Amino acid sequence: MPSSSTTANYGAICAQLDELLRLASQSDFAAVRAPEVSGWSVGEQLEHLLLADRTILDGFDRLLDGTLTSAGGGPTAIGRFILVSGYIPRGRGKAPKAVIPGTLSPGEIASGFEVVKRRFEELAPRLGEMEAGGATFRHPLLGELNPGQWLKFVKVHHHHHQKLIRDIRRQAERSAA
Repeated sequence: MPSSSTTANYGAICAQLDELLRLASQSDFAAVRAPEVSGWSVGEQLEHLLLADRTILDGFDRLLDGTLTSAGGGPTAIGRFILVSGYIPRGRGKAPKAVIPGTLSPGEIASGFEVVKRRFEELAPRLGEMEAGGATFRHPLLGELNPGQWLKFVKVHHHHHQKLIRDIRRQAERSAA
């Protein structure tokens, strides 16, 4: 049985994915930009989240099928900060190359979130198993994270980009007025 924090983070992720799927389905927002908020458009924010979620889910799959070998260790100092504070500072980190947006259409992003949402839902009965295994896998900046830490990171990461999307849209509306 998963811990209460894992269960809570998982529930928050599922709710966030509902909102991200709703946003991704509104392709008219994909090109909305506000350079004073972020160098990425709304669509690029969504694509980045999609790419990151796919990568993390692939790690969970490897963990569950036994093909993941833990390197050991734990989170880096910035990893510990993000996990404890629940906050990612804006403009301070650089996205790993594998999750830099720019190749997917709005339709591909929307359909991608449908798949990601389904894959997260399929994890529900295996959360306890993932947690009990004790394996870790590496985030390029945050270090070695266990499944519970990864779920916390996904929740915090989604929230960070949802706030950016909200602020991009608000700034773009103000600029257009």
